[in-house]
Amino acid sequence: MYMYYKAGTGLYIMSAIAVIIFILGALFKIYRWKSKHNLHLSAQEGISGIVRVMFSHLLLQLHLLKLSFVHWVVCILILWGFLGLLAHTSLLAFLSYFISPSSPSVEFFYQGKGRILLDVWGDIWGTALLVGPLMAVVARYVLKKRELNSIAQDYFAILLLLAISVTGFLAEFIRMKETAVSPTYIGLIRNHLIISLLFIAYIPFSRMCRSFVKPMEQLFISS
Repeated sequence: MYMYYKAGTGLYIMSAIAVIIFILGALFKIYRWKSKHNLHLSAQEGISGIVRVMFSHLLLQLHLLKLSFVHWVVCILILWGFLGLLAHTSLLAFLSYFISPSSPSVEFFYQGKGRILLDVWGDIWGTALLVGPLMAVVARYVLKKRELNSIAQDYFAILLLLAISVTGFLAEFIRMKETAVSPTYIGLIRNHLIISLLFIAYIPFSRMCRSFVKPMEQLFISS
């Protein structure tokens, strides 16, 4: 259930397919990149090095902060906006299918104060995901920030990200106005989830993917 929407078997099958495509696509990208540059994992990095790169350069994108503040803000908004909404949906799916409806945790998030927390959480990261792509387009084509080419010129990814945000906000707006779950709300939420899965499957093949995986180069050295 997505708050008020019961996901069917078909949607879960699509979720599995999207994740498989993402994993296979990411592995293929890494393999092709390593083969092209004749690279292998650096033994000097170790577990601590991997954790450091994952946290400081992949999640926080600190390497971009040194190059361009605008580029860093755009990437953080897109990355954390999507991860925040993904965590939001994953929590709701977990509560709906793996936790008893009568448990305190389900009551807290669906009927108690946790419901407000989830609403605020979704609004914050939904706004981030809406502002990020728009900021990338404005910075690239109005402010002429060429360092944003890889993101702003990936038009399909931009459209998917904007569609995810807009359908989510429209569904939330309709839910707040209506006293019962309507077909319009269900349709928007279904489209919101399908577009999100499409974006997950597309990530390894997108141009903006390079901006987020480039930090991983630090874990490799030339043979």
